This record gives sequence, C-alpha cells and structure tokens, in this order.
Amino acid sequence: MTGPLSKKLPRAARKLLQTIRRAPYRALLKLHDLSYAVKRVDYPRHPVYIRLTTPREIGRADAVHKEPWTVEWIENHLRPGDVLFDIGANVGAYSLIAAKFIGGQGKVFAFEPGFPTFASLCWNISYNGCQDVVVPLQIGLHSGKGLTMFHYSSLAAGSALHTLGDHTASTVGATVYRQPVLTYSLDALCEDFGIPCPNLIKLDVDGTELEIVQGAAKALENPGLRSVLIELSEDAARSSAGLSWPGYDSVPREKGKPRSPSHSACSTDRRAATDANTLVLLVAGNRKERLRFSH
Repeated sequence: MTGPLSKKLPRAARKLLQTIRRAPYRALLKLHDLSYAVKRVDYPRHPVYIRLTTPREIGRADAVHKEPWTVEWIENHLRPGDVLFDIGANVGAYSLIAAKFIGGQGKVFAFEPGFPTFASLCWNISYNGCQDVVVPLQIGLHSGKGLTMFHYSSLAAGSALHTLGDHTASTVGATVYRQPVLTYSLDALCEDFGIPCPNLIKLDVDGTELEIVQGAAKALENPGLRSVLIELSEDAARSSAGLSWPGYDSVPREKGKPRSPSHSACSTDRRAATDANTLVLLVAGNRKERLRFSH
C-alpha cells in the first residue's frame, strides 16, 4: 500500500508495510551474497585466494599454470622492501602472489581501470589481508594525463581484451560499454602523488603498451629499476616494429620459442658488470620480442 492512504496508517503499520515491500529484494541480496565462491590460486608457496563471481574469474585462479614465467620472474627478482607496479592487474592474482612472497615487506601498486574487475581486485586484496601491501588504483596508465575512453569487451569481472583510447580496431569484437577513465603517465603519477619509482614493472595490457612505455621514460632510466616484464599482443608487436622506445634499441624478434620460456630468457637484469640490459617482451602466439638498451 502506497500513496496518501498509507500515510494515514499508524507508524508501526507503515513500517510493517515497508518491510513487506522490501522483503523480496532483501532475499535476492542474500542469494547474491551466496552466489560466489572463493578459490585458492595454484601457488604452492603461500595461500592466495580469489573470489569467483563470473566464469572469467575461474581461470584467474590458475595463475601459475597460465603464466609460470611470470611467477618465476616474481620469485627471482622481487625482494623485501621493493616496489612493484602490476599494470593490468585484473583481479590481482599476481599482485597477491607478489605480496605473499615478500611477506608484506614492500609495496605492490595494482593498476586496473575496469570497474567490475577493480571491485573484485579490491575484494581479493581485503580477503587475503594484503591491504597494507597491495595498493589498488583504478587508473589507466598512458602517455600523458587526461580522460580517455575505455572500451569494455565485457562487463564480467575478470574479463580482458578491453581497449583504452583509439585502439578500437583490434580483435576484441563489439564494445558493450564505453566509459571515460582517468589516465596518467607513469612518470607524472609518481611525481604528482609522491609514489615511489618502481623496482619492478609487470605490464600486461591490451593495446597500449607502447604509450605506457613512452610515458615512463624517467622510470625506465631510474637506476633503481631492476627488471621489467611486458607481454605484448600481436597488434602491439607489429606496432613496435621500427619504433624507438625511450632508451631502447630494437633487436629482431625471435620466432618459434616455447610459450613458457626459462628464467634466463624472460627477464631483465641490471648487472653491475655490464651496461647492457635485455628486456624481453612475451608475445601472444608463442613468440617473444627482445629489446636491448644501455646507459
């Protein structure tokens, strides 16, 4: 009962009617609270859990099986007290693995601009007790500051192949939703907000790898940066041909390599004994791209 007649009822009766009207919605919300599961990530060293609210998130729990080289890179390079930038963190499986691996001694900045996945990222950080280590940022890193259109391939948490900016001609298919998101260059973000420069950078996005690198010239020149791991899409690999990245010289791409390269082939070390580094870009389609730079 609503309208003027309900206002004439005693207050207790009005509250009872309100409770009855809201009961179906409360029941639905309770069902929603029961509509997710929590799955342990396949990381044997430490317990890491992620929430499963969509089928896309199920595969995110198989982080070690999916990208063993990424986990190996984390374990071989991350040290207590380090700062790791996980750019394209998705629901946070690798951010959480990194946080657990260093025992809470350090910082992991997890960048994820998509709102459904960002919500799961924050939930996972809280559930794993990593809120003092993992800093979630709903920002799209790019070559500069601004508001940039983010094109969603899906609104399901854990999904991928979204595009930021003008990268709409890729293979992601139809855009189901467009949203302007705050974008920053990596260098400007560190300068404007006092964020420490990273010791490690993990970059796994869909189409804006080159712009992110262009906006990270100072970070890439920082002697504190020891290692970078970038996974390129096919489109980005083609776009990188002949491009002069800040401080990098292109080296011919190696084809036919296994999807799970060894530690020595998939990481960048800054060694005191040499001024040459090798940055390996893991490319979809069982290929990899090498870029070398020196100071």
